Amino acid sequence: MKKLVAILLVVLMLFSFFQGALRENVVKAGDQPIWPMLQYNAQRTGQCPYDTSKNTGVLKWKQLVFWPRFLAVSAVAIASDGTIYAGSDYFYYFYALNSDGTIKWKFKVDSWLVSFPTIGPDGTIYVLTHITDYLYAYYPDGSGKLKWKFKLGDNGAQSPIIGLDGTIYIGSYDSYFYAINPDGTLKWKFKADNKIRAPATIAPDGTIYVSSSGNYLYAINPDGALKWTFETPTKDTGAPISVAVASDGTIYAAGRGKILYALNPNGMIKWTFETGEWLVSSPAVSSDGTIYIGSAASYIATDPPIQDSYLYAINPDGTLKWKFKVDNAIVIASPVIAAEGTVYIGSRDGYLYAINPDGTLKWKFKTGGMIHSTPAIDDKGTVYIGSDDGYLYAIGNYTITSSVGIGGSISPSGNIPVNSGNSQTFTVTPNPGYYIKDVKVDDKSIGPVTTYTFENTTSDHTIEAQFEINTYSITASTSEGGSISPSGNITLNYGTNQTFTITPNPGYYIKDVKVDDKSVGAVSSYTLTNINSDHTIEAIFEKKTVIILQIGKTSFIVNSTFRNLDSPPVIKNERTLLPIRAVIEALNGTVDWNATEKKVTVSLGLTTIELWIGKPTAKVNGSDTLIDVTNNKVFPEIINSRTMLPLRFVTENLGCDVQWDGPTQTITIIYSG
Repeated sequence: MKKLVAILLVVLMLFSFFQGALRENVVKAGDQPIWPMLQYNAQRTGQCPYDTSKNTGVLKWKQLVFWPRFLAVSAVAIASDGTIYAGSDYFYYFYALNSDGTIKWKFKVDSWLVSFPTIGPDGTIYVLTHITDYLYAYYPDGSGKLKWKFKLGDNGAQSPIIGLDGTIYIGSYDSYFYAINPDGTLKWKFKADNKIRAPATIAPDGTIYVSSSGNYLYAINPDGALKWTFETPTKDTGAPISVAVASDGTIYAAGRGKILYALNPNGMIKWTFETGEWLVSSPAVSSDGTIYIGSAASYIATDPPIQDSYLYAINPDGTLKWKFKVDNAIVIASPVIAAEGTVYIGSRDGYLYAINPDGTLKWKFKTGGMIHSTPAIDDKGTVYIGSDDGYLYAIGNYTITSSVGIGGSISPSGNIPVNSGNSQTFTVTPNPGYYIKDVKVDDKSIGPVTTYTFENTTSDHTIEAQFEINTYSITASTSEGGSISPSGNITLNYGTNQTFTITPNPGYYIKDVKVDDKSVGAVSSYTLTNINSDHTIEAIFEKKTVIILQIGKTSFIVNSTFRNLDSPPVIKNERTLLPIRAVIEALNGTVDWNATEKKVTVSLGLTTIELWIGKPTAKVNGSDTLIDVTNNKVFPEIINSRTMLPLRFVTENLGCDVQWDGPTQTITIIYSG
């Protein structure tokens, strides 16, 4: 009977600890537990990094895991993969639940599971049985395989806490506080003055705070040496002291009296705050330094019974910020705080309260029994609470996580809250130049759809849109006589640029370049910019015309073929004259003779040259041009009844390269179009 009474006292004081690292309001790393312990961290601040701003207080699911009874205080821990761990006290079962509330696995233990589970840095699950007095370390695979067990000297109806170095700390009714190595061997133990019934707290500097039923608070170094003790005036209650440690090292301690103590790290009182009734709730500390604590009722019989029933918000300087009145019910559960500042606390009226940072009610949720346990929050904003009706409740919205790869968008995006039974439609839109490659719902392909609707939502989901960039084909080709680089069928991404280089073979020239069958001229390079369609590019080459003439000879060569002139070339006034018609026609040009004006008109391509017999000035595309700027005796003449024109002037103005070989008196004309 004494043990049962002790259990009931202890379960009122069970609160939070952390698993592997001291963390306050930090973002959880991928391999860290989501909720390793009651009140989230080893400092027992109750402040977590999870946003619950979209939680509207709607039931997601409930699962019977606890023995329905008065003072059912078991809370949960949540692993990094979302698995929820809970002990079932009188059922003797330890449960692992999926995030949708279904049972993942369970195994039977040898005694009551009154303590809260703790998750270690490596996923090891620590649970404490009450009657057999063992601390168990289990593998997290659901096999029930034991890593080790450690025998305490007496009951230990509380939960372990884990230091930065992996040391596991736990107290016992035998008045000892145990430090256990990660392999399950004893590291050291510290003797207190009385039973240890509340879980310990670890400060940022590594100091461990633990209290006894004699109302002493002990500050212990990590090596087990005592730093100092603090005694509250309410030592006659036999109740342990609940402690939370702020980031600045301030210790907030509450025994079974009406006084909340703020202690400096040396154990000296910083300030005190008096509530309306006894403090059974553990304090919590938000990221802005506000301290939250609930008051209960007097444990001394009065008529009528004294009930305070407030959640107090206290400023860091010890002044009242606000207080929230619960519906005339005792508040013995401990609060937790979401990232946006919402405070969650249960009450014996059966409600879980969500309270805004300004002290106004956000919402409240009614369970089937009284609430004596402390909430937990997961990374999707779901709030978990155990009730005396034996159920674990998951309160909040289902979350549909929508994501996209590069190349488009999904709307809405991110973590989308959806109430149970509601529908949610998502629209998938590719960016310009991209297309929808696939859409996956819960990792299963549903094809490249533009919209998808989740109907009658009863679980969490994921939707992922995958996009791929559009690609286009560029066909690059040439005629005989040269090359284009790159060539062939080239695949290019949307929006890119591609430059092509056109190179004629020796003896050839670029006659034309066509892009999508339209001429862009005889260019040696061309760049397609901001590609968004298929294209063709074609380079057309033509063999150069090479004409070889010799002074005094009527025969001449055009690309290795012999032809004849009406009259042989001659040198006069140090310049070569010849009957030009045969040469121009070999270049595919034309020659016209105007007898009245004694004018010769030569045309090739876009060039027209007009020359007059006996005149040293000609017109090139209408502009007067001297035939020879150094010798005005060079002009067209009629020799032996043949019109003889200055060869170099005419052919160079038509774009030819003229070469003279003096020893052989040979003229070579090269025309490249």
